[in-house]
Amino acid sequence: MKKIIILCYANYCRSPVAESIFRNFNLKKIQFSSRGLIQFDKFHMDPRSQEFLEKAQIPFKSHMPKKINEHDIKNSDLIIAMDYEVVFNFVKKFPYAKSKVKTINYLDPKVNIFDPFNYESTEEYYEQLDKLKNLCHKWEKKLNEL
Repeated sequence: MKKIIILCYANYCRSPVAESIFRNFNLKKIQFSSRGLIQFDKFHMDPRSQEFLEKAQIPFKSHMPKKINEHDIKNSDLIIAMDYEVVFNFVKKFPYAKSKVKTINYLDPKVNIFDPFNYESTEEYYEQLDKLKNLCHKWEKKLNEL
């Protein structure tokens, strides 16, 4: 079983959505989890992310933000980061794991997923998650090859 971690800054907005999307694919040989670079003291994902998943009819489980650690890295086969800043900070903290990390837009570098946490507009927030959903679908075929 391959283990893939979806990584963002706080594991609150984007990475739990991506985790839910990936889990919804028929990828039986892959185990998905999500993590953040920081410990974020909430006991759920951002309500806007949950609403996005509900509207898209993507099943999700309850979520509590978790910070990535050495054990997670050691036991993962691939880490998919939400943006270049996350990759930069991850590699700075865990330089030995540089070869394990790729950005979510690795298969479509022209698309950038910005952290929507501070977006006031739900429309802008959902725009980022729609782009994220499309990138996850691009990953589906590649992940089937693992």
